[in-house]
Amino acid sequence: MSIKRIVTLVIFIVAVLIGLFHPLLQGSSADATYEPVVITNFDADYSVDSSGFMTATENITVKVPVGRRGIFQFWDVADPANDKGRYFPTILSVQRDGKPEPYETSWEPGGTIYSAKIGQADVILSPGLHTYVIRYTTPGVISPVSAGAQKTFPTTVGANSGDPQSAFYWNVIAPGWRMPIQQSTIRVTLPFATEQVQCASGIGSGSASVAAQYGPCTVLGAGTPNLTLTASNIPAVSGMTVRATMAPPNPPQVTLPWTPKFDAVFGRSIGPFAFVMLLSIAVLIAGFFWARTSREPEPGFPVMYAPPDGFGPVQTRYMAYEDAGPHALVSSLYYMADKRLISLEKRADDSWLVTAAVGPEEFAKLDTATRSVATSLGLSAPGEWFLADKSVANGKALATAKTTVAKEAATWARSTGLVVPAASEKVGRLVWVLCFVAAFIGFLGLGWPTMFGLPFAAFVLGGYGFMKLGVGTRRTQLGREYWSKSAGFERLLSTDSAQDRFDFAANKDLFISFIPYAVAFGVADKWAEKYRIYTNSEPPNPTWYPYGAGYLGASALYSAGGGVDSFESAVSSSIGTYQASQSSSSSGGGGGGGGGGGGGGGSW
Repeated sequence: MSIKRIVTLVIFIVAVLIGLFHPLLQGSSADATYEPVVITNFDADYSVDSSGFMTATENITVKVPVGRRGIFQFWDVADPANDKGRYFPTILSVQRDGKPEPYETSWEPGGTIYSAKIGQADVILSPGLHTYVIRYTTPGVISPVSAGAQKTFPTTVGANSGDPQSAFYWNVIAPGWRMPIQQSTIRVTLPFATEQVQCASGIGSGSASVAAQYGPCTVLGAGTPNLTLTASNIPAVSGMTVRATMAPPNPPQVTLPWTPKFDAVFGRSIGPFAFVMLLSIAVLIAGFFWARTSREPEPGFPVMYAPPDGFGPVQTRYMAYEDAGPHALVSSLYYMADKRLISLEKRADDSWLVTAAVGPEEFAKLDTATRSVATSLGLSAPGEWFLADKSVANGKALATAKTTVAKEAATWARSTGLVVPAASEKVGRLVWVLCFVAAFIGFLGLGWPTMFGLPFAAFVLGGYGFMKLGVGTRRTQLGREYWSKSAGFERLLSTDSAQDRFDFAANKDLFISFIPYAVAFGVADKWAEKYRIYTNSEPPNPTWYPYGAGYLGASALYSAGGGVDSFESAVSSSIGTYQASQSSSSSGGGGGGGGGGGGGGGSW
């Protein structure tokens, strides 16, 4: 595997990990917004069966000022006594003043807060008292007896008569309610008789001295399955917590293999998680093998001592890679300079002047790809010129020429029957692009776990071969013959082959005439080095390249990276100026309590 592919793979994996786990970086959405509404009475019934399934009915009477539309309630699904436990509520109904009231539910960023926004944006409540009745269910609310055992409660009634095995450890008034509560009455019906009952109002738990400054928490019914808890003057963002032990062991609770903060990543159920993981693996494998079908078997590349007859540098490069390459523009200009169709002049300000030396009839003899460069730069008659400087206008012309020569090479290959479209490869590339977009959307996690981006990302990784050069077309039998010849000629230019018997000493002119091809393949430095090795002397100086006498050491023409340091730098700089001008012109919560049942609410 090449260094480039390894770097691409690492970048992709890092991007996927960021997309998958970015919800972990989000903080709580809770805030300390001033709340003008007061809860005058909080009356609730919680009925729990032997399986731990709870049905809750909360009657909340609120006093609202002018301009409020409703209230909202939220539930923290995390179990503070078990980092793998969850309390998932299901809303059954919502009423206001005895009539059904519309509401919208959502999951807050982070994945552990479930919210219900009650009311309508275009309906303003009349000032005064309004009563909301919210009914919902929550499974698995009976915990092991260890839940909350380490807490200190200001109110304790009864005692453990034996060795209780379970406990109802619950915020019967969620600690995240932003409104103060003037009066509360809570009724709890449990499946078994209680033993010790502990209660704290105004705070989740703590010392008796701290709790004493808040309203008292009274408990009736200890020793029976039916408890009544009352408190008054409960401050905002505090609530009421009860812990009642029971003799039987707790029934199974809702748990997941990961902690709550990962719910936004992996979801809230084992089934979908397992399905997505298995699907991602399957898609990765399927994408890999589908992309492999886009590979064309190589025809063999014997060393060739000349490019295919009549092929210019860009055409030769295209048949080897089905791509014009990054040096197509400059290699075409060198090719025309070698044929004395144009002259190159380097000026004192490091700009380059390109001047036509012949008329249209001579340019017409060129291959179509090379000729497109001359046409794009306005070089069709003797004396016409183009300046590769840092002006926006000339940069635009060079950018157009660079795009045109690549398109012309592809058009030439198709029109001459050297390549044909490959429908399966085009479909594969389209699917790859769509999966890339879908993976990005999936990782956004807009109300869904970010893992839903994984199957699409898996195809992007497995099907990476669809984005290689040449995918979407296939070489014909004639095209494969020219592929063999073009790639074989690249071997002559770039490799030290035992089959290579090119006589450099006798073919200095050929050496120079092959420089544009070496530039097109990006191997000008290797071509020059071969000359040095075979002749033990420096490469000859092309008269058409005005870089001073000789190319020893600092020669830009034979440098690495395509051997076009000076001239191509001027071209790239000019194109960059144009692109920069285009860029600049277009830019323009939740509360936590001592037990389960965390959450709260407010008004809006």
